[in-house]
Amino acid sequence: MTDSIRDLLGSIPDVEYRQRRRILNFRDVATFRAHKTGGPNARSLLWMASEAATAHVFSNCDLRTLEAVADLCGDLIGLAERAKELEADDGLAGT
Repeated sequence: MTDSIRDLLGSIPDVEYRQRRRILNFRDVATFRAHKTGGPNARSLLWMASEAATAHVFSNCDLRTLEAVADLCGDLIGLAERAKELEADDGLAGT
């Protein structure tokens, strides 16, 4: 299995690699869940997480920015779960 981060960015510090890997994982989770989620608000939040991750995972940015993006993606995924629950209660999850 290839490592797209190492393949595209070469040798980077381990701490930076871990943040980029975290962002890449969040992107994959958000994209998968967006395709499976019926509620429009939850789906929108998941796509926001996916897009933020995609925009930054291979970008030239500092560690602080990578940490902030990873945190944002995690927060958006968590909010999407809450929205999904609310939408299910409101009958919106199947729309």
